[in-house]
Amino acid sequence: MKLIGYLKYSSQLLIFTNLLVAFAATAQMALTYFLLEIPVKYALLVVEFTSTLLFYNFSLYLSLPKTVVKTPFARTNWILNHKKFFYGFSFICALALIYFGLQLDFFTQIFLVIIGLISALYAFPIFKYHNKWVNLRSIPYAKVFFISFIWLMSTFWLPILDSQLSGELSATHNLPIRSIHRYLFLFLCTLPFDLRDAKADKYYGIKTFSTQLGIKNSIRLINGLILLHAALGFYLDVSIEILIALWVMDLIVIIFFNLWIVKRNDYLLYYLMDFFLVLQFILVLLFQYI
Repeated sequence: MKLIGYLKYSSQLLIFTNLLVAFAATAQMALTYFLLEIPVKYALLVVEFTSTLLFYNFSLYLSLPKTVVKTPFARTNWILNHKKFFYGFSFICALALIYFGLQLDFFTQIFLVIIGLISALYAFPIFKYHNKWVNLRSIPYAKVFFISFIWLMSTFWLPILDSQLSGELSATHNLPIRSIHRYLFLFLCTLPFDLRDAKADKYYGIKTFSTQLGIKNSIRLINGLILLHAALGFYLDVSIEILIALWVMDLIVIIFFNLWIVKRNDYLLYYLMDFFLVLQFILVLLFQYI
């Protein structure tokens, strides 16, 4: 019983504080370094981890109730009961972000700021839509495309730009196909959250794939995109070991999605899509070296 309680608390800590999503972003950046065979810049990995965690924590902070002490939502209740840890850990991450961010190339810092400003569009109501000021999340169909785009910029193009500035990457390494391949996987790991939020999005009038296509058609779309992602693997110009690892990850995603997420519709199961971003990097390492 103690073990079950410990595992439950650990999973809540990873998910509710956005540690899991921060690890996912860092793993995807590390995967970029590995696949392009360029030296890893650990300061940039730390910046990716801390900036991702702070962005998601800030978005979570904006949604926290200011007066209510208990809500129907497990995540909100957990944060309200662990405010000191939530704010304290965020503060430590902010210090680490500043310290390691100052060690980066100036143009890399500029690119980071640009990514941060674009990310802010998701949280702040700066667009006028139907005579209302809304954030990007409220623009029809924009949520999934936007999140995947930001992740592509920060985990794929950011280390590439930094490596080019330092002279560690000169060849193109088939970047357009690699970029599309990465974007598709990020899109696949983001789209299921549309299914999770379908009822709430429909209630608030937010048009997403799930609310407009319906659950069944959204499922068909995800399965089709997984097959397309697997087919693009032929054009990546990687070793057969890495290609098999990527295909195994696609197989895991399609099986898990259809047998678990669709049928059980468990809220916490959706966060395993974030874990799959970590698992993809782990599988590539295992298949390459074992």
